[in-house]
Amino acid sequence: MSWDILRWGTNCGLRVADQAGVLKRLRTQSSPIVLMYHGIPRRKPSAIGITAVDRDAFARHMRYLKHNFRIVHPDDFQHYSQPPSSKGKPSVVLTFDDGFANNARIVRPILEELQIAALFFVSTRHLEPGRYLWFIHARALFTLWPGNRIQLLGRTWKLGLPAERQQALWAFMKETRSASIEEIYRGLSYYPVEAFVAPEVIEEELRGMSETEVAAISKSHMIVIGSHTCNHPYLTVCTTSQLAEEILGAKATLDGICGRAITTFAYPAGDYDVRVASAITRAGFALAFAVNPHTQVTEAGMAIPRTGIYAAGLGILAAKSYGLFSGYYRSQQLTVKPQSVTAVAALDTATVTESRSSTKELVP
Repeated sequence: MSWDILRWGTNCGLRVADQAGVLKRLRTQSSPIVLMYHGIPRRKPSAIGITAVDRDAFARHMRYLKHNFRIVHPDDFQHYSQPPSSKGKPSVVLTFDDGFANNARIVRPILEELQIAALFFVSTRHLEPGRYLWFIHARALFTLWPGNRIQLLGRTWKLGLPAERQQALWAFMKETRSASIEEIYRGLSYYPVEAFVAPEVIEEELRGMSETEVAAISKSHMIVIGSHTCNHPYLTVCTTSQLAEEILGAKATLDGICGRAITTFAYPAGDYDVRVASAITRAGFALAFAVNPHTQVTEAGMAIPRTGIYAAGLGILAAKSYGLFSGYYRSQQLTVKPQSVTAVAALDTATVTESRSSTKELVP
């Protein structure tokens, strides 16, 4: 049985359970579930193999959430408590990572039409035209480069059939964990995106929001801008000076563009430790969002868990929005109280089936 068939079957079963009211009754967490999206392309399939929810599926997601959940405004999240007027609807918070241009062109109009609030975490590197975040550049390179080999991180990567290219990409991504962000970008600079990627694909899947687009979005009462560093590095391997540049540099840039202090942060790839969380606190951020909290952090709100949404199925979306696959079955508020965040072992069946896909997003 292929993973696509398994995922389809899982989604269908969960959709039936949701329509029967089973999933809602299974919810045990009273605080909001934080959902995490990334880029939202106009259509599928992706030219560079990204697993993502496309525009039409995203619109269905938003209509579903609007009807079945109370969507908490990011400005209210820190002090949120379930109000009596919610009519028993559970609550969710929407977040979007990286700051791709399609968030401005596709996501924003849908959110504003439906009056849905969200938090956009922006990496500042790709605010400038012709600059791209390393992981999306690498994915495009391994997928579309016309040659049969490339040189990165001091070694040769052989490129053959699509499956072989995917395996090479996974191996490269693993090696980036121990490489400096400067070395990664230096290697990729020898393969300019414009030399091998069609302009429409760049616009659709690779380009970041411009300063003008971020400034315009920051004026929307439905969208809050948060920081996602400058270059999207693995923060735990950054030196002290690199950490300061990535955190403070990005914050200063976004503060200037938005005309106000940016107070929310998301760890790139969910990578953090106590040293990183402390640096985020010292930089003046009030909240920091992870993916799966895994390190004891005593600062309040410095490791808020999130659940990634990569598939179009409403059944899987429902289960994740009710917190059934989060792996964090907490009955207490996780938003503002100082507490230790410890790793909890749990199996997220839907996420496992998504990750088995050869087109799974490599870096959240």
